[in-house]
Amino acid sequence: MNSLAKYMEPMKTIGQPMLPPALQQMMSLGQQPAVQQGLAAIGNQVSKQIPGDFSFLQSKEGRDNNYNTTNAAGSSAYGKYQFMPSTAKMYAEKIGIDPNQWQTPQNQEAIMRAADADYSRVLTQNGLPVNDASKYAIHQNGNTGGIRILKDKPSASDIKNMNNNLPSDLRSDNPQTIVANWKNKYLY
Repeated sequence: MNSLAKYMEPMKTIGQPMLPPALQQMMSLGQQPAVQQGLAAIGNQVSKQIPGDFSFLQSKEGRDNNYNTTNAAGSSAYGKYQFMPSTAKMYAEKIGIDPNQWQTPQNQEAIMRAADADYSRVLTQNGLPVNDASKYAIHQNGNTGGIRILKDKPSASDIKNMNNNLPSDLRSDNPQTIVANWKNKYLY
């Protein structure tokens, strides 16, 4: 199996497939509309388990699932998951995708799967909970910055990044206010 195929498979939790067996069977039969209708009826709890959903991003930023989204704040972050180009290219190379092709929808999904696995690994290695909020801290601030923030030890650079990621009405010159506003907005 090539490295890209690894990230295109359904994700798994601790020894359990993310999709219930009945849904896996329906998908294998090519009944995508039936699967989508079933998921809508089951509700948000099951839909959070579908590979490619990455609900931590939707819940924190209200992402619109647009693969061509540019960053409204003016950074170079791009796409459905708002990766900085350098980060997206790094993950693309890591999983065997041409770094110059990272912006395609299929590649954005594969890159997000790789990043999500990396976020979970880094959080676990640092003894931190793996949940939507902690993954988002890593996604928005990088592995090192996210870990420092989650351990309540942000650097001056982390605080600057936190302030830049806040909506303008929540930004501040006071480091304690910045940290509190960022945590209230994104972690709680």
